[in-house]
Amino acid sequence: MIVGLGTDLVDVARFRRVADRFGDHFLESVFSADEIGWCRRRRRPWEHLAARFAAREAVLKALGTGLSGGMSWKDIEVVPRPGPGTCGMELRQKVRELELLSSIEQAIAEAHDVNTLAALVLKRAAQVAEKRVIERVLQRTRWNRKEAAERLQISYKALLYKMKENGLSESR
Repeated sequence: MIVGLGTDLVDVARFRRVADRFGDHFLESVFSADEIGWCRRRRRPWEHLAARFAAREAVLKALGTGLSGGMSWKDIEVVPRPGPGTCGMELRQKVRELELLSSIEQAIAEAHDVNTLAALVLKRAAQVAEKRVIERVLQRTRWNRKEAAERLQISYKALLYKMKENGLSESR
C-alpha cells in the first residue's frame, strides 16, 4: 500500500550559486559532515550535493509535512549503499518519529544529468506491517476513520476494507 510519494527537481547550477553565496554555513546546516565529505570526494560534487537536497525535499513531500514541527534538514541523510549509483536514507529525530520507520520502507530513486536532477521517494507500508501502520494512524486520529483515510491517502472505503482485512474493529 503506497502511503506517500514525493518528488523534487533541482537545477544544479542554481543550487551551486546558492551554496557559493552562503558558503560552508549553508552546506553544514543542511548536510551531515559525512555527506559533505563523501560528495567532495566525487568528480562532480555539486551534482551529488544537489541530489541529496532533492532527496530531502522528496522525503518531506512523501510525508506530507514540509519542514515543520521541529524537523531539521539533518534529520534526513542520504547514505551510499554497495553497488554503483545506489543510495539509501537514514531518518532521525522528528522525521523518524513521524515516519514510523519500524513499519515503513523507503525507496529512493535519482536521475540526473549535468544540469538538472530529480529525486523520487516512495513511502509504502511493508505488507507484513500494514496492520500496524493502519492501527497507529487510527490511534493518532482517535479512530476517526475519515481523517485516518486522508492521512493514509486512501479512500474511506479502502480504509474500511483494509481494516476488515487486518482484523481491526470498525466499532471503536
